[in-house]
Amino acid sequence: MVEELKPALSPRGIEKSGRVLKAFSLLYVPFYGLSPSVVFDHLGTFGVISAAVYDADERNETPSIVRRPNLRWLRAFLKRRRLLDPTIARYLRDGERWLAFERRYLRQGARGLQDTLCAMRWRSSDFRILHTALLRLVQLREELRIFEAFAALEFLMEVDDDISSFNRDRLAGHFNFVSALLELFGADYAATLGTIRGRALTDLRAYRKGLRPQERERFARTVRTYFTLVPEPKLANGAAT
Repeated sequence: MVEELKPALSPRGIEKSGRVLKAFSLLYVPFYGLSPSVVFDHLGTFGVISAAVYDADERNETPSIVRRPNLRWLRAFLKRRRLLDPTIARYLRDGERWLAFERRYLRQGARGLQDTLCAMRWRSSDFRILHTALLRLVQLREELRIFEAFAALEFLMEVDDDISSFNRDRLAGHFNFVSALLELFGADYAATLGTIRGRALTDLRAYRKGLRPQERERFARTVRTYFTLVPEPKLANGAAT
């Protein structure tokens, strides 16, 4: 197992992946009536997925890296674990699209709002890979309506995380959604951000209504847990979002 991981994972990627696994264990796993301990039962799979994606993203943000980071190693790992299917393969492609977008953004800046919004959805591919792998491992069927509801939550999580890390990312020269809006809209960036976040909340409510009654109740608990963990973020300068 050590030799299997040696080419692909860094201590930094493993360290940063803890944030994703924490959110996954508190938001996704309980939705299915499972104990968070299932993450530790399959840590060799979930830990590698999360760390591999984070490691690729870390290297993607490092200008001195000559070879472009990719998720081919993760694809091979999932194939060895017999988890690679067309759904997970699609999410891996989304992850590759995110890495390509991020590289282009760091060289050229933001191209447009729709381009950036699309990339923000690719950015959450790690959660969708983890989500799908969970269902495969515990032998539950995936339902499109549930994945759509979680996709709406994932977009909100990405936006909120970038609001919180706005100054830190700008100083580090990393992609940040708020920075992209500032580049695209200038002084109107905060109002645009508020509109986008408001639409994300509306989408979240709409997808929740599309769930079956028991699913709706479980998803409501998931959303409440999220807002307990992540109170509504504010921009560092005090502007409301």
